[in-house]
Amino acid sequence: MKIVTLMGVLMVAVVAGGCDTSADDAPLARAGVIASIASLDADQAAKEAEDALQASCPSLGKLAGAGEINSVSHQVGEPNMDTQRTVGWKTATTVTVVLQNRALNSVPADWHAAGQHCYFEVGADGVAVAKSACMRICDIEPNGSTGVKRF
Repeated sequence: MKIVTLMGVLMVAVVAGGCDTSADDAPLARAGVIASIASLDADQAAKEAEDALQASCPSLGKLAGAGEINSVSHQVGEPNMDTQRTVGWKTATTVTVVLQNRALNSVPADWHAAGQHCYFEVGADGVAVAKSACMRICDIEPNGSTGVKRF
């Protein structure tokens, strides 16, 4: 399994997000559709997952712009068992966002987001996340122990 670590990828996505692209160059995720992750190579799946997460969770761009994200990495494979039960995905790209371990100016302190490792599982039709602080950052309503935001 290939793991690729990218520092500041969301900041790049925020800057690039304002660029005008033709329809042929637009990622599938921006149209609200991700190709079957199982059929993609790891780099392509990771790119589509990053685009989908950025589109679904613009607050991550705000955190990145404020320098409040420590690192971002992604891994293509099986989602956790709770996500499999909740949404039925067999394959997903887990985007791990590590927030700075200090008070964050971009989100309320009572969210307890500082220092969190947010594991966003991006599947074919949405984003799933288990931690409540990470759900709040992306405005995801809990559904049992896993929050899901559909594209």
